[in-house]
Amino acid sequence: GEGVDRGVGGSRLGARRGCGGEVGGTPPGYGVTWTASEGSWSTNGTGLTANFTPPSCGGGSVSFVCNYTNQYPCTNTGSSGTGCNFTVVSLNITDGSGNLISSANSNDTVIVGEQVGLTAQTCGGTFSNYQWTVDGTTESGFFVSPGPTNPGYYGDGWTNGYPVALTDTTNSGVSFFWVDEGTKSVVCSAICGGITANASASLNVLKPTSAVFSKTANVALGNNINNSYYGLCFGTNGGPPGIVFSNDLVMPSGYYNNGNTNYNIEWIQLLTTWNVSQTTVDGITHNRNTSGVVLDTTYPYDVSNPTDDSPSVGTDGALAVSDNQISEMWLMFRPEGGQWVPLRIVEWNWLGSATNSASGWVLTDSSHSNNPPDSDAGTTYPIWTDNALDTNAFYWKPPF
Repeated sequence: GEGVDRGVGGSRLGARRGCGGEVGGTPPGYGVTWTASEGSWSTNGTGLTANFTPPSCGGGSVSFVCNYTNQYPCTNTGSSGTGCNFTVVSLNITDGSGNLISSANSNDTVIVGEQVGLTAQTCGGTFSNYQWTVDGTTESGFFVSPGPTNPGYYGDGWTNGYPVALTDTTNSGVSFFWVDEGTKSVVCSAICGGITANASASLNVLKPTSAVFSKTANVALGNNINNSYYGLCFGTNGGPPGIVFSNDLVMPSGYYNNGNTNYNIEWIQLLTTWNVSQTTVDGITHNRNTSGVVLDTTYPYDVSNPTDDSPSVGTDGALAVSDNQISEMWLMFRPEGGQWVPLRIVEWNWLGSATNSASGWVLTDSSHSNNPPDSDAGTTYPIWTDNALDTNAFYWKPPF
């Protein structure tokens, strides 16, 4: 402040500078420290921002203290503080044993068809609204309808087959298997306290190396492969089957499926076209045709390696017969304890026609696939909607 004192016969001007004045002053000083704690854990630092990572879930607090000094020549000191509480929550992806997905836990590599069960591991709060997102082609199963109910009749058995899609993705756990190989990402999100938390894991999916080889015979007239009747045959009795399938399969190296490298294979044969005709002695031509993709008789077609097929149509009581068949043979793979996935497919066909002449039966037309090659099934499954032997759906027209 400034005071002025004036006396008689003269004058005196005096100046006084106090705290907060301008003469000889320096800016005030301050320093900020902070302390964070959670349970028995604590840490501290300086500055206006606190960065720290609590080691576990639970409640904690953080406090800031500002220590200040007044402007010189005043030397008063003081402090001011503030703080808040926090809650630490976490969301992680673990396997069925509660282990994080990582190479250190030997659980980040699987094989196609291996059942994968993942769990959202949480702590520190109540989580809800789970949502799983999985890369790649996944399924939750491979459905085949029950087998025949009437002895000696296969037509009402195994009438449907298809993969079951993964749809159950909104719970705290998810179960599925991969159909394709490669590096896959799995993400889980959930809400806690109005905040969305995310966790992710990366898994490597392996696939066996496989190939299917086929060997074909010829279309001819003769006794069928089982020597049960004379007819138009793709493969006759005493000779090789019409078509023989064999496969090579090599399991990949590495640790997967808990170290179990055992596996199973099966064959599934489907008919995409099957048209049979018989012209009887009364001159009437009877036809039997399938529609859509249907199972060829049984599921599975076979589980052995090799397997074969020798289709035929009998000529007894007929003046003419014909057969036109287009088929798919699928090689399926299942790791121990896992689910069926497709590996290879072979598309093949045969057709023939014959008439009963004065000199006996004569082959009038024939053709067939010649050692047809296989191809990678990729992520495509064999899907069918009926059994070729379903005589209620595929009957002779007109009836005999």
